[in-house]
Amino acid sequence: MRTRLASFPIAICALVLLCSGTAIAKDKDLLSAMVDLERAYIPALFLTGAENEALAPAAMDAYVATWLQFYADYGNYRPSYRNWKSYLDEINFHVEMASELVIEGALLEAHEEHMELIRKIMRDFRGSNGFPKFITDRMTDFHSLMGQIIEIVKGTIGSAEIATLYDLYKDASKAWSKVEKNPVDQELWQLSDEKLMQLKMFIHAERMALDAFEAALATGNADVIRATGLAIKPPQVQAYLLFGNFGS
Repeated sequence: MRTRLASFPIAICALVLLCSGTAIAKDKDLLSAMVDLERAYIPALFLTGAENEALAPAAMDAYVATWLQFYADYGNYRPSYRNWKSYLDEINFHVEMASELVIEGALLEAHEEHMELIRKIMRDFRGSNGFPKFITDRMTDFHSLMGQIIEIVKGTIGSAEIATLYDLYKDASKAWSKVEKNPVDQELWQLSDEKLMQLKMFIHAERMALDAFEAALATGNADVIRATGLAIKPPQVQAYLLFGNFGS
């Protein structure tokens, strides 16, 4: 009896380790599937926003196919509805709606009403389930702040707007610093050495653009603030697009 009691905890530990190893392997598969989903999503997001009638439908079809596979494989991967399935069900709704709108030719509506929301939901989904933020999630954090800056600089710029812009700049600068520090798995994201080098260049270019915007705010010159505010968008977009699978 003593021998059996002594061996029982060992057997339990071995089973726990085996199950843990299986869970880790599955989570690695899930992480890879998430990256594949993100790579399919980015072209669909960009091309619907650009209202590219020639390329957007095919990009959307590719994304929908990747999403449906992901949803089938991982829709019930974890038992929690609140932290897991509720997010995926919400995304599925937006994917269906966006797909229908693209078929109807309403590309910009699909982009603004549904595709833009998906990136935020996926970011929150990963955060609610303990996954490390993707660098694309960090860019989504920055993107929201960038959008607010651009909306303001397109209008009248007075002292009140400058104060608001400076607060937004500080938040955006902090958000971009997290992009700068976020590790990138080159193999997982299927980034060539050339694309990885481009990514580093665009990330640095965005920092330079933010520095120029900060300097412009200090001058109080509305025209310079407007020009430098609008200039913070291109490097971020170029960096983000590198993570998409555009078939090249």
